[in-house]
Parts: sequence; structure tokens; C-alpha cells
Amino acid sequence: MTLRSLARLPFALALLLALTALAAAPKPAAKAPAKGGSFFRLDKHKSTFSHACGFRVKDGARGEIQRIVILSSVPVDCAAADAELDPKEALEGAIVAKNGAYASLTVSADGQRIEGGWVSTEPSDAFSFGGQGVVEIKKSDDSRLEGRYYTPHPEPFFDKTYEFDLPFAIDLLAGSLSGTPLPQGGGEPGKVYEAYRKAVAKDDEAGLKKVVTKERAVQLEGWASGGAFKEVFQGQKTLELKTGTVTGGLLKENRAILDVEGKDYDGDKVRGQVFFLREDGAWKVGESRLRPVFD
Repeated sequence: MTLRSLARLPFALALLLALTALAAAPKPAAKAPAKGGSFFRLDKHKSTFSHACGFRVKDGARGEIQRIVILSSVPVDCAAADAELDPKEALEGAIVAKNGAYASLTVSADGQRIEGGWVSTEPSDAFSFGGQGVVEIKKSDDSRLEGRYYTPHPEPFFDKTYEFDLPFAIDLLAGSLSGTPLPQGGGEPGKVYEAYRKAVAKDDEAGLKKVVTKERAVQLEGWASGGAFKEVFQGQKTLELKTGTVTGGLLKENRAILDVEGKDYDGDKVRGQVFFLREDGAWKVGESRLRPVFD
């Protein structure tokens, strides 16, 4: 039927026929999966991924269980990473140690959004995900993630372009969620954390060295040797818990993690986790990961 013949019909009937024709028209097909596996490209730098691990981990700031996938350009040991308190950090560190590249994807609970990023070791480069591209989730439960995250076409990024196609179908490991639960207050690691917080409040370099890991003690010594311990530490201090409580935690052999919440030295409400390592038979404070919360 032509436009001229449509014009001779009553308006309502003509409109119905036109809408029917539009509905019947073929829709543009989704971009076909990339040939040769998954990849991320920024300008002329392209990383391809042929290895993957999936984990369920706890988000200390939100108190939620997250589902994540890490795609790697080099072989990875998923089970070894899963035995750590933070499998994501452990796996990413292992990939960097092999001079590899990876894409880290955190899938939202409703499957509508993916956040994360791409990191390349050689050459050194990085890119953050957060709303770009198309998310297609086929399966998302406590045991498995299947889906695809991709850009339908290259996207501009300043004077460059980027594109990616990241399909995944992976079983989710949850070793980091198992261990011996710690009570409110944190048990023995909690006592060490209290001593740590008192030393932080006093800018007590000697007191801090007694309760932090060997790695952190070396860092403190570096600040002191430069004659700027207090100046540098004041900047780090804003990231620490000033007032608050230990709500619980998890013990896993010679490692522990405490869940904490309260206010930092800027007066902002924060929540997160503090990591511990048993060194020479004593618990030592490692990294603190606190984030502002608005609930």
C-alpha cells in the first residue's frame, strides 16, 4: 500500500495500518559477539581476555554481598584467590605481577548496571566503568553469572576512542565469606584495633609501629626519616575511624577482617573494613578501607 492510497482511507484506519507496518519492520540486531574472545580497547591499546574468575564478596561499606567477575589476559588461579579475605585484590595483584591486563566487573543486584574498570600493566593504562555500554544478564544467582557487557560502537574519550566486548559465563566462588565469625568488638583483633586507634589519635609513631604490620611499619619509618611524619600522617589520619564501633568480623587462619562504622576525623559518617595479619604470633593492623555513607 502506498502513501497516496493511505491518504484515501479514514484517518483512524490509516493510522492503524501505519503503526502495524512500523511494528512489523525488522529491528536493528544487537552487536554480534566479538570474534576472537573478549577485549577492551582504548585508542591503539587493546587487551584481550581468555581467562576468568567469579566471586561473591562482601562490600564492607554497604554490608552487601556483591557478585564480581575478573577477566584476565594471563592465566589465573581462582581457587588461590578465593582462599584470601579479599579475592578481588589478590587476583588483581597476581595479574599485575605477571604484567597482564584485566577487566573487573561488579554486577548490581538487579543486573541492570555494571561497575569496575580495565587495567593494563604494560603499557600502563586504566579506564573506569560506570554506566557505559550495554548490560545483558542471562543468569545471576549465588552460584553463577552469565551475560555480556559491550559497547555497540566505539565511543569518544577526549581525543581517543574506546570500545569493549566482555562476555562471561562463570561459576561464583565464595571462600572469602567463610571463616570464624568475630563478635561485636572484634575479639582479640578488636583489642589491637583499639590500641591502634589510640595511637592514631595521639599521632604516636612509636605506638603505631607496635600494632601495625611490618609493611606499614616500613612506610611509617619512611615518613619519619624524611622529617615529615606528622605532616604526612595528618593527611592519612583523615581516612581513619575517630569514633565508632566494631560491629563484627571474620577470622580466617592468620588473617582477620573487622567490620567497623562511625565517624572519621573530618566528622563524616563512614563504614568499612579493617584488615589484620598475624605476624610473629601477634595480630597487626593492615589496611583500612572506610567509605562515607549517607543512610
